Amino acid sequence: MKKYRLIAAAICIVLCFTACKKAKSEPDSTKAPKLTENPKTDFEYEVSNDGTGIRITKYIGTSQNVVVPTEIDGLTVISLKETLEEGSQIYKGPFAGSNVQTVVLPEGLQSIGSSAFVDCSQLTQVTFPKSLQYLSGWAFENCVKLDNVDLSETQVEIIWERTFRGCTGLTQIQLP
Repeated sequence: MKKYRLIAAAICIVLCFTACKKAKSEPDSTKAPKLTENPKTDFEYEVSNDGTGIRITKYIGTSQNVVVPTEIDGLTVISLKETLEEGSQIYKGPFAGSNVQTVVLPEGLQSIGSSAFVDCSQLTQVTFPKSLQYLSGWAFENCVKLDNVDLSETQVEIIWERTFRGCTGLTQIQLP
């Protein structure tokens, strides 16, 4: 009887080690999937005045989950720039009024211009790059579903007034 218990214990130990090894070798489904950048055709853009970077002026894609490309035409995307709406004196940001829900901003992006995400009522999450230095006024105005903003890993030194005006769901902002 003692012999059978030892054999049973040995089998249990072998099975446990086998299960542990198998679990370690299987891919971890909890890891975030690699995000694919949206194509440059999803954006209107211009080359910066000094010719060294790209400024996104309008999002024209249809995806609700956007990954802004790091580079367009070989140049780093450096800003989300507001533009004067044709026939008016109203500035609109590149995502203004769109139905985006999540946005991942690329490393290399330094500034988010005025009204960049104004009236994005479905926006719930923005991932900010470490390179970010500047947030203009009204950048996230009326983003009512945005509840947490994490700037802790950025280089932001300036946040203009009214940047988060009307963000009624915002409960937490982590600063650098």
